[in-house]
Amino acid sequence: MDAEELASIPLLADLTTEQRAMVAEKLNEREVDVGTVLAREGDYAYSLFFVVDGLAAAAHETRLLTTLRPGDWFGEIGVLTHSTRSANVVALSRMRLLTLMAWDFSDLMHELPALGTRIRERALERLERD
Repeated sequence: MDAEELASIPLLADLTTEQRAMVAEKLNEREVDVGTVLAREGDYAYSLFFVVDGLAAAAHETRLLTTLRPGDWFGEIGVLTHSTRSANVVALSRMRLLTLMAWDFSDLMHELPALGTRIRERALERLERD
């Protein structure tokens, strides 16, 4: 996915084309089928995900937290805190995702501090809400 396409992800939309290109260099594209477990609560968090196409359900224990749609992202809490996943995430349809590994995420937070601040703020909102 190139820098222009990344503008469709709300978290990245305000970045300049050059900044989105920096992010794009670190992303890996992945396609998954219905029922694929994308994150398992309690597993170590080593990546952040951006939903490009498809739907996924995020649940804590047996409680549905949200349905993830194109433009959404998840996995930031565990990556930020260097800890385990706080929810289960399962594909509800065939999906196309972008993954950002924890070490690349860390590099980007130093290169693009405003992006890091936005991600931290969103993670805090999710923790307070859930």
